[in-house]
Amino acid sequence: MMQVTSIESKVMAIVRQVLIHEPAGLDCTTHLVKTGALDSLGVLAISTALEAQFGIAFRELEINPGNFASVRAIADLTARKLDARVE
Repeated sequence: MMQVTSIESKVMAIVRQVLIHEPAGLDCTTHLVKTGALDSLGVLAISTALEAQFGIAFRELEINPGNFASVRAIADLTARKLDARVE
């Protein structure tokens, strides 16, 4: 199983490429939607990049503001998908 911190760093790199603007003090807990840094198109771009990088597939219901609220939330979702793939 891949470490969540390793997933977080990969997610952060993807997120930084997609953000409308980078909020001051961006870290793994920064709320990306509430700060206006991420919109629905950004969420789709991130989900597509994660699917390609990690070989996972998100269900439509998983692509929502709660699961993509922060880098940590995205990394947690990605880790769950990776764990489910192994089981």
